[in-house]
Amino acid sequence: VLQDVQQLGLSLANRNLSAIQKVLMAVAASNGTNSTADEVLHGVDEIVNETLEPAVERDFSVAQDEISGFHELFLKCEEDQLSAFNNSVLDQKKVVHFAEEHLICRKHQVLLLDANVSCTTLLQAARTVEDAKCALYERSRTVPEASVVCQAQQHEDVEAYHQRKIKEL
Repeated sequence: VLQDVQQLGLSLANRNLSAIQKVLMAVAASNGTNSTADEVLHGVDEIVNETLEPAVERDFSVAQDEISGFHELFLKCEEDQLSAFNNSVLDQKKVVHFAEEHLICRKHQVLLLDANVSCTTLLQAARTVEDAKCALYERSRTVPEASVVCQAQQHEDVEAYHQRKIKEL
């Protein structure tokens, strides 16, 4: 952009110098004749009005158009920056929201893991109790071998043996 502005300035300067050079050549040429000062000034005025002024106005218009174009580009750049900033703010809010949700999820995961460990522990305890009860039940189904006093009588089943022993106590 700066290079374009510099080239534009050089171009304008060259054209203006060329126009000034034409005016000076015309003044110098008129001095060689018998023209009066009024005629010379009138000739210079015509050259300025017909040559210099339109060239300056044209060059100014071109420069103004380019500056306006650059101004539009700068405004567009500012709009793009503002849009990018707004999108960045929205993205940051989303990241914060996702981070909060992730933290809640992790806390929930820890609670579920603790509940799973508790269930596993309770299941192992229940199986241990079940195994112990089953072992006791199996032992109660058989008549224990003991001394003659504790032995079952002939043809006595397990239930009758236990009822007799309870009564004896």
